[in-house]
Amino acid sequence: MSLSSEEWAFWDTWMQAQRLLLREVDRALQNDFGISKAEFSVLVRLRESPEGWLRVTELADALDWEKSRVAHLLTRMERRGLVDRREAGA
Repeated sequence: MSLSSEEWAFWDTWMQAQRLLLREVDRALQNDFGISKAEFSVLVRLRESPEGWLRVTELADALDWEKSRVAHLLTRMERRGLVDRREAGA
């Protein structure tokens, strides 16, 4: 890769800023609402759904996550009363 010293410095600064921003978002969500960024991502996707719900596979696709990760997170969120889970067709 042929970047100039200035370009390397720019991208390094940009990546540091991105990490700091994401850390601040995580902190604010935890402090203000008691949820993680991942939980917030799930809630946003569910809110955007016209029906207000999605199948686990659809949610995983929308988040670009593994289905197992979504399923585990939904289980934790359900225990905390953040989501209601139902069997498909119920």
